[in-house]
Amino acid sequence: MLLNKMKFLNNLTTQEKHIVDFILRDPSIIFSNSAKQVAQLTYTSPPTVVRLCKKLGTKGYPDFQLKLALELGKQTKPDKAPEADDNAFTEMDSILTFYDKALTETRKLLSENLLHNVMERIFQADSIDIYGMDTNYNTAQQASASWNEIGFKSNAFNSINHHYLNQMNKDRNVVSFIISHTGRNKAMIDAAEILQKQDQYCVSISGTSDSPLAKYCDANLTAYVLHNQPEVNKIIYTFSTKYIFDVLYLRTFSKQ
Repeated sequence: MLLNKMKFLNNLTTQEKHIVDFILRDPSIIFSNSAKQVAQLTYTSPPTVVRLCKKLGTKGYPDFQLKLALELGKQTKPDKAPEADDNAFTEMDSILTFYDKALTETRKLLSENLLHNVMERIFQADSIDIYGMDTNYNTAQQASASWNEIGFKSNAFNSINHHYLNQMNKDRNVVSFIISHTGRNKAMIDAAEILQKQDQYCVSISGTSDSPLAKYCDANLTAYVLHNQPEVNKIIYTFSTKYIFDVLYLRTFSKQ
């Protein structure tokens, strides 16, 4: 159990102990803040936050968020039977149902025709670029690594690279994915706008199909989010986004 580990782990640095004390005072703070934001709140650094997560047996900050949410969810015992309009998180009493909700709802939002069109673009592309900030960058790195392993050139970016985008050869055929939970991240919108001017194919992945980001993209893949549950919304969105990239990767792999 993560909470018990944090209480009794004895090989922590002074900074790591400070982060642990901060989390134990209010574990829900993790769900509404990125690793960078937690570092700012604790006057430490993002690498220190990630190092602590790994000492606790998780793969990194997003994995720590997910496992902590599952742990807290299993501890929740409602005093009465859930009503029909209860939010999704209070109904989840196991890891299976937690995962199933994110995957099932995201699957409902995906269009087969749209996926087919995106796949056709991927097979024609010289490279696949993926943009995402904070926890979305971790997703971008994982997806990029998967495509590189099977011979598709792919890059992951955690911020807008004006030089790279402005110098992009229009003769190059690049498929760009831009991940933004709300679709309102200015840096991600700026990247999409430049790609549009460069006449490059761009796909947004966000929790809504009519975001400002989507207006600059050729296609939008919608991931499931829980708007009324901010404490787990980022985790649900991250898991849903990974599912979308896994679907694209497996289709790429199977066609190859």
